[in-house]
Amino acid sequence: MQKSKLFQILKNLDNKELKQLTHFVASPLFNSDSRCSQLLALLLPYLKTSKPIDLDKKILFQQLFPHKKYGPSLAVLMSALLRLVEDFLAFKELKEQPYERERLVLQSFIKRGIPERVIDSNFQKIGLLYKNRKRKEVDERLGFLNVQKNYFQYVKNTKAIQVGDLASTLLHDLNEVHTLLQLQFYLDGINLRNVQVFEFDEAELKKVLAQVKKKYPARKHPQVYVLYKAINMLLTESEEAYFRELSIFLEQNYPLIAKEYLIDIYALMSNYCIRRVQEGKISFLQELFEIYKKMVSRKALYRGKYLPIGRFRNIISLGCQLQELEWTERFLRQNIPHISIKHQASIQEFSLATIFFYKGDFKNTIHHLNEMATNPADSYYEINRRFLLLKSYYELGESNALRSNALAFKVFVRTTKKISAINKKGYYNFTNLLLRIYKVKNKDSKMATLQTIKIRIGQYEHLSDKKWLLEKISDLE
Repeated sequence: MQKSKLFQILKNLDNKELKQLTHFVASPLFNSDSRCSQLLALLLPYLKTSKPIDLDKKILFQQLFPHKKYGPSLAVLMSALLRLVEDFLAFKELKEQPYERERLVLQSFIKRGIPERVIDSNFQKIGLLYKNRKRKEVDERLGFLNVQKNYFQYVKNTKAIQVGDLASTLLHDLNEVHTLLQLQFYLDGINLRNVQVFEFDEAELKKVLAQVKKKYPARKHPQVYVLYKAINMLLTESEEAYFRELSIFLEQNYPLIAKEYLIDIYALMSNYCIRRVQEGKISFLQELFEIYKKMVSRKALYRGKYLPIGRFRNIISLGCQLQELEWTERFLRQNIPHISIKHQASIQEFSLATIFFYKGDFKNTIHHLNEMATNPADSYYEINRRFLLLKSYYELGESNALRSNALAFKVFVRTTKKISAINKKGYYNFTNLLLRIYKVKNKDSKMATLQTIKIRIGQYEHLSDKKWLLEKISDLE
């Protein structure tokens, strides 16, 4: 039962959606079989529990069909409920796409022969609503195009004399939407070409970009122009000019940019900054932080139901590194509810541990790291939980805890398959050097040893958190 399509979809719904679904299934307008409501009620208690589930189909069958011999009736009922769940999800999507709803209403009016003045009035109302929307999402544009297409077919069949202007408007809007989608697919492909195969005709792309530059001026077509700038930024990464131009244009025009483009372009710009930092341009750390702050304030952090844990941890980590602790704590409080429920506890504990570490409160750091020990969100968090424990025990001067955790960390690194060979070397080297530095700190080795360690740090090709190790040596000199 737990592996069924029905159960997996239901488990993905939140409490509010499950309540709405219960009313939907109980409505005689959508469902005439009361046993669908009974089946849903029986499944609800199992959907939000974290405990192992023992959901037996035979027991369910007996509760739903007490006077029947076990057979296919439950499977038939599950299929009926699944269809209702799908109808419910489609209904919710329709409510969130007003132009698709209006298209269907218009289509219904035309089919039923509703008077012309009602149809014309309805189309004008939709057109005005669309025109007054400053920020038009791509789905809205496509939805309105469908409304225009339906109305065009109606006008063509009933009053052909008026079709010319409407055809011109439809072609203009169609060309712009086509250009937007074309640029979007180029942008996604070029962005992913380092991890996936993306073949495209460079001469054709140059031709497209030249046409865009000529046909779509920035002031009148900000959405097209921002994609154009983003593509140029990716194609000429070695030059900062397009990054700067894109930053300025986005700052001036972000209220006009579709939210899905805003999310994607801020993500591209943040990745651009990360690559510059990896090249040694540390000034881009502050630029990256400013981009994250804009993503937060402009609600452009993510699409879909949950905030990705990778982006969340990057923001927490960077905020702490730059000592923006007050902002980082506020970000944590406001955005932890947007993390998937099954990961919230672990990520909150690790984030608090990181903040306390940068505050110099190492006892609280260890407390929060140990709170998450039994429920790591993913391999990244478990690796860094152990890594941060080592640093904290070093800072507190707890010799036995440092040595035992260092040994456990090396075993963990060696046996964890998800850690690359390069990163394994980096963690190994860090741990060995940390123990050697600690011997000097604890007066178990001579001060002259520090110079040897510094030389070794310079020699290692793979070494985790080199900057922190050098800071610890500097503290002892």
